[in-house]
Amino acid sequence: MAEKLALALGYKCLSRDILLEASERYNIPEIKLIRAIHDAPSILERFTYNKEQYVAYIRAALLWHAQKDNLVYHGLAGHFLLQGIPHVLKVRILAGLEDRVQEEMKRENISADEARRILQKDDEELQGSCFQTTPEAQKLVDELSLAAQVESALVQEFPSIKVEAQGGEVFIYVKRSMWDDEDLMARIKRLAASVAGLEIQVNLRMLPK
Repeated sequence: MAEKLALALGYKCLSRDILLEASERYNIPEIKLIRAIHDAPSILERFTYNKEQYVAYIRAALLWHAQKDNLVYHGLAGHFLLQGIPHVLKVRILAGLEDRVQEEMKRENISADEARRILQKDDEELQGSCFQTTPEAQKLVDELSLAAQVESALVQEFPSIKVEAQGGEVFIYVKRSMWDDEDLMARIKRLAASVAGLEIQVNLRMLPK
């Protein structure tokens, strides 16, 4: 259904491709990326931050495609990886139109024709402006993708960091215990600024207690 929808809309359709890209780009076996999404962290992972690293890699790969817009994604954890983007429509497919018609008839005590008309009207409203990409929404996706690319470059060595991007600047939040280590702070800034193809202003901030 996702592939047919993408074809009808003229959008790109992605699923497992994201995992394969992340696996190849960061040299992580695909099965480990899948488990990072599906499984609770093991005791060892709670100390090594592997789950956070793998999720960061998947998010970076997906947001890189989301920046280009017009995308149908039906892979793992799309609702989580793309949260906070206003024009993303999250769909959970439960039944075909005729099954929906039957349910609508029972729920509203109406005829099949009336139920079908209501459902078709609801479906048409999904084309509304709230699901269209605005310049503001595109800017948000660009910033989320930038933060994800920087985080993916840092997360293996500095798993506790948090990264945000706004207005062409990147803000990296580090633990209080790291803040006074000038060499460490300089290394984080260099790694962040070296993300391929990006000319960015990097700012370091301390994580709140």
